[in-house]
Amino acid sequence: QFLLEAVLICLVGGILGLISGVALAGLVAVSANMPIKLPLWSVIAALGVTSLVGITAGLYPAYKAAYLNVIDALRYE
Repeated sequence: QFLLEAVLICLVGGILGLISGVALAGLVAVSANMPIKLPLWSVIAALGVTSLVGITAGLYPAYKAAYLNVIDALRYE
């Protein structure tokens, strides 16, 4: 659950970043009268990096929660 949540949050952030980056690049291209070129590999690489960050950020809490005693965890809250 921790891992899935972390990956989804990072992917949503990556998609929002891609959308804002393409929009900003389009705005600059229109104002400078230049064409835009967005290779597919860069989009795939960006989403891959955000997924990797999500996996990395989600593994530690998931690992920690997997080895936690349930009684101790409930007592803590």
